[in-house]
Amino acid sequence: MKRVFTAILFLFFFFSLAEAQFNSLVIDSISNVLEKANGNDRAEPLIDLAKMYVYHDAEKGLQYAYEALQVAQKFHNEKAEAKALQELGIISYFQGNYENSRNYLNRALVIHIKRQDTFQIYSIYGNMGVYFYLNQENDSALFYFKKAMRYFIRTNKMIPLANSYNNVGLVYLDKKEYDNALYYYKKSLTIKEQNGDSAGIGHTLGNIGLIYLNQKNPTKAMEYINESFGIACREHDFKNAAISSRNIAQAFEILNKPDSAQQYYEYSMAFARYIKSIPEEMNTAEALAKFYEKNQLSDS
Repeated sequence: MKRVFTAILFLFFFFSLAEAQFNSLVIDSISNVLEKANGNDRAEPLIDLAKMYVYHDAEKGLQYAYEALQVAQKFHNEKAEAKALQELGIISYFQGNYENSRNYLNRALVIHIKRQDTFQIYSIYGNMGVYFYLNQENDSALFYFKKAMRYFIRTNKMIPLANSYNNVGLVYLDKKEYDNALYYYKKSLTIKEQNGDSAGIGHTLGNIGLIYLNQKNPTKAMEYINESFGIACREHDFKNAAISSRNIAQAFEILNKPDSAQQYYEYSMAFARYIKSIPEEMNTAEALAKFYEKNQLSDS
């Protein structure tokens, strides 16, 4: 009980500190712009706030995206309308509302095609790939990820390209094609390091760690996942913090360290609940249930 209380106490202070730091960063600047904006000018800062809250508080991000959509539609601002719909699609699949996500993304795609905004069209293709990936439709996910990837190669859009490489790696990891997954993750990581994309580096390091975790090499996995977890905490990327702490817990399970495993599962659940991420709560709850069942069986 003391160990559980210590873990909860740590997270309470961590979240309190993170909240203060988060609100003192770009959020205040965007909020100040929003306060001074009127009419159609409110759409863009609302979209920016929605983007900021995706990993921190999905419900709040959803509210900002909805408000941006209403403003854009009222003033017939198709560019902002498409961007708001795209953010609604992204936030919806983070919340586990996959059909809503696909609907929003399709509506955004129609507008981008009408406006002939090629970059945004291919960005939507990347988002559509995530939708199919989360629905375990790997062939469709790979089709859209590679479609976006080829465009970003042609146009030399490096950060979107890095994200596309990472997404292709995700599909190959899910297909247990570990050499292919590692190839794309390393390409992604190189670009992210060259461009100083700290949060992106954390995501890809965690994914590389997952390769070793799936290969039952927990020591090697921990090298990458611990670094990913540290970056997620520094960047206030609480979704990735939930994922990384759950993966650390699973590594501790393989190492036969159940106390440490349980502690990191508790961290994962706390992060997931903090950002109100139903999919991450469910993923951690499922892993915890298997953990408890395994340990009860081993004790009997």
